[in-house]
Amino acid sequence: MMHAVRAALFRAWGRLPKAFRRRVVRLLSPSFTVGANCVVVDERGYVVLVRHSYRADWGLPGGLIGRREEPDVAAVRETREEIGLEVTLAGPPQVIMTANLQQIDFVFRASPVSGSTAAPRSAEIIEVAWFALDALPALQRDARESLDALGLI
Repeated sequence: MMHAVRAALFRAWGRLPKAFRRRVVRLLSPSFTVGANCVVVDERGYVVLVRHSYRADWGLPGGLIGRREEPDVAAVRETREEIGLEVTLAGPPQVIMTANLQQIDFVFRASPVSGSTAAPRSAEIIEVAWFALDALPALQRDARESLDALGLI
């Protein structure tokens, strides 16, 4: 009996317009924000950190990945937009999923391109500084997780 009811419901579902079915599935499915950030380490072994205007502790340059944008492209773009630093990525990313926040972050290790300097270039960034890995300031949770994922702390 239950099988027949389920089969009838699936048939009815299949007759609904595809756009409607897609919208219902999207509304009922969990969604995640997907971001990319760079852990930029210079030749001295210092890491660049940023202070956002809306968060207390120090973090990493990065942000949300645009629709149809590749994570590596987003990480480089966000770093350039936020602090004006051109970077070269060093290898594949680490992926950090924070299920309770419905967040996925691609974390790339990077090095600065010679001659490129870091300074706030976005209204959301109020300060940029380089820190030795053994003398880090108070970090945002996601920045600490990113540095840890790359084996830097």
